[in-house]
This record gives sequence, C-alpha cells and structure tokens, in this order.
Amino acid sequence: MAISSERPDQSTSLIAQHGQLVRSHATQTPSRTMQAKQTTAKESRTSEKIKILAEVHGERVLRFIADGRVSPSALDNFYGRHTERQTVILDAMEQGASYSAAYSNSSGCFDTTSWAKLARRTATVRGLVLTSVTRVLKQTCCDAELPGAISLYSEIGSIADQLLETVADHALIPAPKPNVRKSGQRKSGSDRAEVDSIIPSLRIAKSKFWKNLRDAQRFVGKTGELPSVKDAARIAIECARIRIGIKLMELSGQRGADNASAVDLGDYLGIGSEYWSRFPTSLPIRRPERTIATHNDPYTDALVATWMAERYLYANNTCQVAFIPRTRDQASLRGYDAVMDIGCVHEPLRHRFDHKPPAFEDRNEHCAASLVFRHLADRGVDVEHLSELVTLVHDGDAVTRRGKSEVYAHSRERGLHAVVQHAKAYATSDAMCFQGVAVYLDAVWCGDDKFFRRSNRI
Repeated sequence: MAISSERPDQSTSLIAQHGQLVRSHATQTPSRTMQAKQTTAKESRTSEKIKILAEVHGERVLRFIADGRVSPSALDNFYGRHTERQTVILDAMEQGASYSAAYSNSSGCFDTTSWAKLARRTATVRGLVLTSVTRVLKQTCCDAELPGAISLYSEIGSIADQLLETVADHALIPAPKPNVRKSGQRKSGSDRAEVDSIIPSLRIAKSKFWKNLRDAQRFVGKTGELPSVKDAARIAIECARIRIGIKLMELSGQRGADNASAVDLGDYLGIGSEYWSRFPTSLPIRRPERTIATHNDPYTDALVATWMAERYLYANNTCQVAFIPRTRDQASLRGYDAVMDIGCVHEPLRHRFDHKPPAFEDRNEHCAASLVFRHLADRGVDVEHLSELVTLVHDGDAVTRRGKSEVYAHSRERGLHAVVQHAKAYATSDAMCFQGVAVYLDAVWCGDDKFFRRSNRI
C-alpha cells in the first residue's frame, strides 16, 4: 500500500524526524573500530528499509518507528518478515499490543520471502541437528534425554521427507550457472567436556523445520514463485545431511557394532567435515553391509546409476558409496560389491557396470544407468517406472543423442541435470553431492504407489 498522496508533506516530515533513530540503529555494534564510512553505509541501508516499509504500509509504520514502538533492535526483524506477517503485527500494535507481543502472536502467519530463505533455514536446522548428534556420539548429553531426542529426530526426519516432496511437486525454474565447486576445508571442533542438554536445540530445529514445511506448502499460492533448480539442490543436500546424521546415530551402538573411523564415515556419508571432525576418532558403529564404488567428481550418469543400485539392487542392505579415481585395475576393484562407471570390463554377475571400451565398442550404446536398469530387469526387479529417467540420463550421457533430445535440453535448464550441476557446486564433497541428489530422486519418485512420479519434470 502506497503512502497517501493527500499528506505527502507529513510523510516526508516523519521520515526526517527519525533520522536520529536511523543513526542510532546503524551505529549499534559491539565493535568500537567501525569506520565512519561503514556507519554511513548502514545508515543508508536503514533509511532505505524505512522508505520501503512506508511504501508498503503507509504512515502507521512511520509513527510506530518515530514513537519508538518499533525499536532499532526490532526494525531489522520487522523488515525481514513477509508482508502478510508485517500487516498482522501492525494491526495488533494499533490495538495497543507491544511489538514483542504482536510478533509472538503472529507466529502462525505465512512468513517466508523466498525459496532461498527456505534453503537457508534448512541449513540452520541441519546445524542444530548435527551438532546434537555429535554430542550424543561423544556422550556429552544426558542419557535420560535420549528417548525424547530419538523421538524428535524421527519427527525431524519425517519433516525433511515432506519438505522434499513439496519441492518436487513443483516445476523448477532456471538459475544462473553455479561457480566451480570448491573443496571443503576441515574445521576443528572444540571439545565439550561438560554434560550438555540437546532437547532444547532439537525442539528449536523441529519448530524451524515445521515452519519451513508449512510455508513451502503455501509458497507458490502466496507468491506465485516456483523454486529454482539452485534452491531445490540446496534444500535436498541439507535435508540429506540431516537424514544421514540421524542415520549415523542410529547405526552406532547396534548389536554387532565395530569400531569405524570417523573420517572414513564422514567421507562416505557426506555429513560434512565440520561435524565428523568433532566425533571421537573411532566410533562403535555397525558397518554398512554393502559398498558401491563410482568415480570421483561424478556427474548425472554415475549418480543415478549409484542411486539405482543402492535403492533397488541392495534394497535390503545398508550401503556406503566410495568415490575413487577411474581405473582399469581389476584387482583394486575386487573389494566392492558394485562398481559404477569406472573403466572396467562389463561383468553383470559381479555387479560391475561400465559402458566405455573395452566393455562396449561404442560408449554411446549404453550408459551406466541403462546397464544397471537392464541388470535389475533381468533379475526380476520391477523398475519399468524408471525407464523415463534412464532414457533422460542416456540422452545426456551419449554424445550422439544429446543434440536431438528435447527432454535433455529441458533437464539442463530446469530439470535433473541442472539440479545435479548446482548440487555439485554447493556440496563440499562427492558424498554430500550424491546424498543430496539421491534424496531428491527419492522425492520425485515416491508416493503411495511406488510407481508414482511427482509432477516435477526430472
């Protein structure tokens, strides 16, 4: 709502009157070394925020700012809210409520300004969840809290699945091509010797995640904005990291557990070095029953082939995925249960899948995903519903098919290939990229009917 044209002078006067408030807000900082130019820049940003708020809400927001009812500390908070929630807050304040009371009572309002904010909030939840997992594994939390924590982990995992399904319900829009992925740096974590409670942080994580799901389900209807491939990739990776962190905790302490290196688990599971570097050096954990190998820096063909093997070939087993250099050395590959897209002779009975010479004379005849698909079908596994996915992957992998494929052209712009590209840029390891792509594929191909594919184009 624009400011009334009948009283432009008063509006201008009100903006001028809180110049002191702008300066006060801009200079509130714990550091005393801020330069004058930084203060001026912050004043300018604050003034611009106030003008934007006045354009939307008219003079009443200016009155509340000038009267001090929206304090400098509350201004940024108010500005970051969705317009719908801002309006509810102002309506309550006009009825005499304080800002804090109005803000608290408006918590049920739609309050997400972009899909990118949903991705950032999911990353915040991931931080809370995985920090709590590290405390469980280091035994720095109260044992009496574990039953309640396990229940919260289960609820958070369920929300992650629903959030991904919500994203996958929509067609995606293109995003600018991402920068080349940078290798993640290991972060050292400080040890916490004292007993620490994890329940409060898990409750906060659940609350934030529930808000994400609620707003994601209403976002397109409220704003008309579809998620971008970048947003979908980031949300998928963060949901995967949450899921994998919870899985790691569930695997620990089970009957038949063996000591495993935290470093190896972090590399395989893709939860991020900033977390596994805080774990004990050796964890009592039941090792996965199968190991699948594919080449490092994997693209769509290798990722989809590995996902199909994990979900369908070894559906009843826990799996790890190793990312190794390409090699034709057969001896170095014998320790893996399945090998995907790594220059070895095609040996279906030993679950090795490569479509390049010498396995096949023409590398464009097959792709790793199509070989896994054919092998599963030969074994009687019902995977016919994946034929469209496999055709898309083959179109993108074969030089002779790319230029003729409309579905591949679409996928490169706003489908699976674009999601993979952004996942590779956002993830800090091959394992993290794979886990994100895998849960995204799970969301696209899940439903009450196992053959159901969501409306989102793959």
